[in-house]
Amino acid sequence: MASMETADKLLRTRTVSAQSLLEGRVDLSQYPFQLLAVLSSRGMGGGERLSQLMVATEHLMNFGWDLVNVTNIGGETSYPTAVMKRRPPL
Repeated sequence: MASMETADKLLRTRTVSAQSLLEGRVDLSQYPFQLLAVLSSRGMGGGERLSQLMVATEHLMNFGWDLVNVTNIGGETSYPTAVMKRRPPL
C-alpha cells in the first residue's frame, strides 16, 4: 500500500493528487485553508486524467468542498487541475 501524503507537503503546496484522495491516502480534516488544488497526473491521456479528476472532485463535494474551476497546469505535459473551496460551516 502506498504511503499517506504528508501534512507538511499538503500545507506547503496546497495541492493534493486525485489518486491519493481516491485511495484514502490523505486526511483533510486538519487542513486550515479554504482553497485546495486537486491535480490529476495518473493515466495515459487527457481523457483518463480528466475522468480521474472529476471522480475525485465529486468525492470531495460529499465532504463540504465546492468546485471553483478546472484548468490545465504544466508545460509540455499538462495535468488537469481542479480548484476546490471548502464550504463555510452552517
